Amino acid sequence: MIGLASGPLLGGFMHVYFGFTWAFFAGAAVLFLALLIVLFGVKETPAAAPRPQQERSLSFDLSLLSPGILSAAAATFLMAATFTLMTTLENEFNARLHINAFEFGIAFSALMVGRLLFQVPVGHLSDRRGRPWFVFFGLLFLGVTTALLGEVQTLFQFVALRFLQGIAGAAIVAPALAYAGDVAETDASGRHGRLISVVTSGFGFGLAFGPLLAGVLAMHSFELPFAAAGGLCLLGGVIVALWMRERRPVDEGPR
Repeated sequence: MIGLASGPLLGGFMHVYFGFTWAFFAGAAVLFLALLIVLFGVKETPAAAPRPQQERSLSFDLSLLSPGILSAAAATFLMAATFTLMTTLENEFNARLHINAFEFGIAFSALMVGRLLFQVPVGHLSDRRGRPWFVFFGLLFLGVTTALLGEVQTLFQFVALRFLQGIAGAAIVAPALAYAGDVAETDASGRHGRLISVVTSGFGFGLAFGPLLAGVLAMHSFELPFAAAGGLCLLGGVIVALWMRERRPVDEGPR
């Protein structure tokens, strides 16, 4: 989350004040720094004792796709798609709001900041109050803020709505992943990683779908992609309300 928040800020700043090419030089420098950190800071750990050989199973099977897991995957798919809608329309936003690439980067990063600040508290609350309702209300809130994003007239509105989208995203992703973990705990076949990967795959597909949806619908009007994505989030909330059921005892006591 810190990287996703800082990357647009760094790229926008370098582009505005040093030029287009230097934005990518800065990105390469960050990657080189990461390489040095891994090379000198990460040590090899001794190999664990070999586990008893288990019966082989398919890497993926349809039994993974329970209604609850599918609804969690749909929630993360819609969340990621709404997050990336604006990337296709950067030039339109800049012209509409009279902003530059750095200011666009501030708005883009505001979502990640909101999610970063609220993800841990929301995850803690979902441990105590249950997962499905957080995902449900997160999708409803995300639908409203996404639809309003197509109506922004000032940079402040743009940044504020992106920040609110981040809060909504925190209410979705932390409980959705925790829900997949809850399902895995009750699954006796050792498919923990595969169950959780179904939910994270929804996020990956959403990242790809959002810009495509925006590009197609924006040919008709600037507001249409955001209205359509907002409506899909509301539909996703209905799916979660119908399909996602709590899978663990809810802890009402202090933590």
